[in-house]
Amino acid sequence: MHNANQRAENYRQMLERLEEERREGFARERNYADWLEPPSDLTPPPSAPAAEASLHDLLRLMAAARMAIALGALVGLCAALGFFMLAVQHYKAQVLLAPANPINGAEAPVPSGNENWFALKMVMQQLSATNINDFSRFEQLITGPAVGNILLRDPAVRQGLAQDRAFIFWRQAPPRNAAEMSEYLRQRVRLEPVGATMMRRMVYLHPNPAFAAAFLQQVHATADQIIRDTVRRDTQQRIDYLQQALSRTLNPDNQRALTNLLMEQERMRMLAAIDQPYAATVVEAAAPSARPRWPDKPLIVLVLMALGAGAGLLVYALRRPG
Repeated sequence: MHNANQRAENYRQMLERLEEERREGFARERNYADWLEPPSDLTPPPSAPAAEASLHDLLRLMAAARMAIALGALVGLCAALGFFMLAVQHYKAQVLLAPANPINGAEAPVPSGNENWFALKMVMQQLSATNINDFSRFEQLITGPAVGNILLRDPAVRQGLAQDRAFIFWRQAPPRNAAEMSEYLRQRVRLEPVGATMMRRMVYLHPNPAFAAAFLQQVHATADQIIRDTVRRDTQQRIDYLQQALSRTLNPDNQRALTNLLMEQERMRMLAAIDQPYAATVVEAAAPSARPRWPDKPLIVLVLMALGAGAGLLVYALRRPG
C-alpha cells in the first residue's frame, strides 16, 4: 500500500515538471518571436554618403598606376615622333606695313574766296566712288578675288601653291580660279595688329621660305596697284566732268572755283602716277624665319604625352578591381 502511494506521488510530480517545462518552452518561443520582429515605428538609419576622393587618394592612384602612366606617355611620345615624320615643315614670312603718306589731295583746302566753292566741293564728294580710307581698303582687298585673279596669272605663284601641303601624303589641289584663290588667301594670309598703331604685320606660312617672302611682296604690290588704278580711273572721271562743267560755266566766280577743283584733281592724278606705294607702304621688307615655325615641336610633344599619360591613368582606374 505504501509503495503504491509512493509511485502515485512520483507520477504526479513528474507530470507537474513536464507541465512547467512546457510552459517555459512557450514563453521562450514568444520572446524569440518578439525579438525577431522589429517595432513598427522603427525607421532604418540613413545610409552614410560615399566618401569623396581627395587629393591624397588621387596621388595614391597615380602612384599605383605609374607604370600605366609611363606607358601612356611613351605612346604619346611615339605619336608625336610619327606626326613630325609625316608633317611638312613650314617657314613663317612676314612684312611690316603702314599707311602710305597721304597723296590724296581731296582734303587739302583750295584757296578761293568764292562761297560757291563749298557747294561745288559737296558735289565732288558725292561724285567720289568711295570715302573709305585707302589703307582700310587695302586690308580688305588683299584677300579678295581681284587680287587672287591677278596672282593666278603668274606661273611661279601657281607652282609655289602646288607645293603647299601640311603632310607628305596630302595631295591638295592648288587654287584654280579667283574664288578658290580668295578662300586660300583668307585662310593663309593674316594681318596682325602691331600694338596700338596703325601698322600691320602680314604673315604667311609656306614650306619654301623664299617663296613665302616673295608671295607676300606680290600680294602687297598687287593690292596696292589695284587701289592705285582705281584712284586713277576715278580721278580721270572727275577731271572729265570738271572740264565739261568749266566749258559750260560763264560766271567768273564759278569758273575760278571749278578751275581750283580741276587743279586739285590734276595733282591727284600726277601723284597717283608716281612709282611708290599708294595705300600701304613697306616699313620692313618681307623676310622668312630662320627656322620652321610649324609644327611647334615642344607644344605637340607636351600635349600628346599629357594625353597619353591621362589615357593610361584612366585605363588603369577602369580596370582596377573594386
